[in-house]
Amino acid sequence: MIKIAIVEDDELDSSKLKTFIKQYEMNNPNFSFEIITFSNPIVFIESYSFDFDLIFLDIKMPEMNGMDLAKKIREKDMNVILFFITSLGQYAIKGYEVEALDFLVKPIQYSEFALKFDRAVNRIHKSNLEESIVVTYKGNSIRLSINEITYVEAIHHRIVYHTDSKREYMSLGTLKSVIEKLNSNLFSLCNKCYLVNIKFITNIDDTYCYLGNEKLLISRPRKKEFKQAFVNYLQGNSK
Repeated sequence: MIKIAIVEDDELDSSKLKTFIKQYEMNNPNFSFEIITFSNPIVFIESYSFDFDLIFLDIKMPEMNGMDLAKKIREKDMNVILFFITSLGQYAIKGYEVEALDFLVKPIQYSEFALKFDRAVNRIHKSNLEESIVVTYKGNSIRLSINEITYVEAIHHRIVYHTDSKREYMSLGTLKSVIEKLNSNLFSLCNKCYLVNIKFITNIDDTYCYLGNEKLLISRPRKKEFKQAFVNYLQGNSK
C-alpha cells in the first residue's frame, strides 16, 4: 500500500488528481494506494505524519505556497517524494532546492500524469524492497536505507549516521543498539567508535580502512575480525 497526500486548495483539481490515481490503480493492479487530501497546507504540516510515501503540493495556495511547504516538509522528512502541481512553470526550476521528483502543469492530462507517476511509484517500490531503519533526528523520524549508510560514529552518548550523500544525522543512542537495529552482516566494528558498512570500503591496510577520501582507524583488538568480515564480503560478492 502506497500512502499519498494531496495538498491542494482547489477542490476540483484535488478531485481530478485523486481520480487519476484511482485510474492508474485500475490499470496497474499490482499497486494499491491510500489517498488523503488536505485543502489547508498549515493544517497538513502541523499534523504531519511520517508515513507518507508521496506528496502532491499545489504551488499557489493562500495560506502558504507549495515551495515554502516543501521546505518545511524537508525539515521533517528527507525521504518522502514531492510532486509540485503548478500553472507557474518558473517554480519547477526551483524544485531541486527541495529535491522534488517532478511537477505537473495545470490543466493536468492523464497521459502526462501516468508517465510521471509511474516513475514515482517505481522509485517507492524499489525503496520499499530495501532494508531500512528509522532514526530520530532533530525531533523528527527519518528513514534511512541500510544501503546509504556509510558508517555510524559514536560520540559520547550520541550516534552520527554518515551517508553516501554526505548528509549526517545525529541521534541519541549507543553503537550496541544500532547493531541490534541494523541486524546486518554488512556492518562491522573497526574500533569501539565506528561501525562501518563494508560495501563502502575502498581499501584496507594494517592501520586504517578507507571509504573514498575518508579513513577510519582499525583498533588492534578489532583488526582480525574486521578484516575477516571484509574478506567474507568480497568472497560473497564474487560468486
